[in-house]
Amino acid sequence: MDQYFIRMKVVEDDIINEQEFLQEFTRRCEAQAFPIVIKIDEAPDITRLTLGGQPLIEFIKRNEYAEHIMVEIDNLVQQVPGIDTRKWFNELPFFHFKDAETHSKNLQKKFMLFVGNHRWPRFILAEHLHRYHQQDTYLTYWHKGFRTENLTQHLPSSRIDEFTRQLPIHIDTTEKIQKHHDGYIDYTDTNALEEFYHKSFCDLVCETWHMGDTFLPTEKIARPLALKNPFIVYGPKHFLRNLRRLGFKTFGNYWSEDYDQCEGAERISLIKSQIDFLADKSIDQLQTMLSDMADVLEYNKQLYQNIKLESINTEFSCRLT
Repeated sequence: MDQYFIRMKVVEDDIINEQEFLQEFTRRCEAQAFPIVIKIDEAPDITRLTLGGQPLIEFIKRNEYAEHIMVEIDNLVQQVPGIDTRKWFNELPFFHFKDAETHSKNLQKKFMLFVGNHRWPRFILAEHLHRYHQQDTYLTYWHKGFRTENLTQHLPSSRIDEFTRQLPIHIDTTEKIQKHHDGYIDYTDTNALEEFYHKSFCDLVCETWHMGDTFLPTEKIARPLALKNPFIVYGPKHFLRNLRRLGFKTFGNYWSEDYDQCEGAERISLIKSQIDFLADKSIDQLQTMLSDMADVLEYNKQLYQNIKLESINTEFSCRLT
């Protein structure tokens, strides 16, 4: 199938190779070189994308060769009526921590938030932790030099400027890679973060795809599953529900997971409330809570170590390869 691909590169909801894509798409249509497979890397909600000045969905449906066009995407949950969509799950990032070793936890911090590349929700959560819970958090934010206009609807300009001046934020690790100013970190370079999971309580996971109808678990959620930590996830609506579809357990018995019914700013607001709720607890109280949820954490670890690509594909009706 690869020979039929035209790759579409998407960051957030922006197609960043639009002109290149349109040129190749037009050439293939004119040559009637079918099928045309629009291969979208990773997992945006395709109903949020625009191409050639119109919604991508309409661009495909109105094309005279629409019957010869299909979309292949890592988004595990989305099906769009009238569009031939093939789900394809790249399991390598999610499976990256299958060999991770767990150790007894000696809590020194309450939270972890590890950010490389900038996204507006990550900025807001990192700023909240840095402002109110800095001493309780292992925090990284590698990226600097990004535009901040889209943050002003969420934070006062003074707070945006104040936190931006602190960047980049690093912690001492055994990482041997350059801490890039553009923030990009390959999932294969994140093993050095494992040590912090042995001395911190809750991982605040900020998944890559977080708006609209989407679900793509990556190495970010894999780390707490593999290393036996509870987690709170900033991701798309129903991320936790979809994770439970794979059999994993979450932490609604210990704090509110109502945030999973929401997306965007509303989800962030509810997550901040749970951060503050946990921040009010002492390290000893969190250590006790960790002991109480030991069976859940061990269950998640064992399931993560043993889960197979076939079971994920079957649950979400992916194309089997």
